[in-house]
Amino acid sequence: MIIWLSKQLLNEWWNYLSLEAKANASDNPRWHEAINGPDRAGYWEPMKVESTTLTKLKAWKIIPITSEMNILDSTWAFECKRYPDGNIRKFKARFCCRGDQQVFGIDYVDTFAPVVSWTKVRILLILSVILGLDTKQVDYTCALLHAPITEKVHVRMPRGFEEEVKALKLQKSLYG
Repeated sequence: MIIWLSKQLLNEWWNYLSLEAKANASDNPRWHEAINGPDRAGYWEPMKVESTTLTKLKAWKIIPITSEMNILDSTWAFECKRYPDGNIRKFKARFCCRGDQQVFGIDYVDTFAPVVSWTKVRILLILSVILGLDTKQVDYTCALLHAPITEKVHVRMPRGFEEEVKALKLQKSLYG
């Protein structure tokens, strides 16, 4: 017996089984969309948390701007996290440095990305099953910001938190 299903019904069935969250283009807004849109309060709160967290981690020093500084632009990356049914779970805001504006030998000497390969993750999971070990998931806040930097990297203050004629001298790496 052959059962015919419409493409729409198949898509709905797949979304249901895969618990696919219903996302849209407004889930990653730009600055003006986030701050002037209907979810402005939802984005403003994580911006304050991000700024406070980075300050507590001593990620930067606030210093006066001088003419010899190469000041990199900063930007905010926004995201709206959703439950599988499409309802909003939480709003996220991440302060990022425009690393593409860095000059080799002045702002940086070397670059790296501290990430693990999926092959190693799979091997560890297989070993945990074979050896009967428990596994846990951990989500570190500002995980990439614990590495100190030695180069002089200056960044514009976060939009919405600016102080006149001041910049940030990074003491720890930032996203971007």
